[in-house]
This record gives sequence, C-alpha cells and structure tokens, in this order.
Amino acid sequence: MTTPKKSPLNNLFERQQPKVNAKPDMGKLLTCLAEEDHKRIAQLIQKWLNESEANQTGKPRK
Repeated sequence: MTTPKKSPLNNLFERQQPKVNAKPDMGKLLTCLAEEDHKRIAQLIQKWLNESEANQTGKPRK
C-alpha cells in the first residue's frame, strides 16, 4: 500500500511543530488543513477568474 504524497505546506507544518511545542492534536489539525490547502487555493483562483471575466463581459462565468 502506498502512502499519499504530502504537500510542501504539510511538510513545513510537520517540521515546525516541535519548534513551537505544538500539542499532538493541534499538530494533526494543522497538517490536515495543509493537506486541503491546494483545494482552497484552486477555488479562490477560480473565483478570481470568474470575477475578472464578469467585469470584462458583464456576465458571470460558470
């Protein structure tokens, strides 16, 4: 069984946890959030593209 590839942000959070004395539960939360970051970033970019196109054409993009 292969493990999923971790994002660079996830790796950063894992490295920084000992330096900030993060509790195990907080560390798990931070790494979980880091794994989902690429989805939120893609959604934000899509929103910006839709808004930009709506401003140029007067119609929202779907």
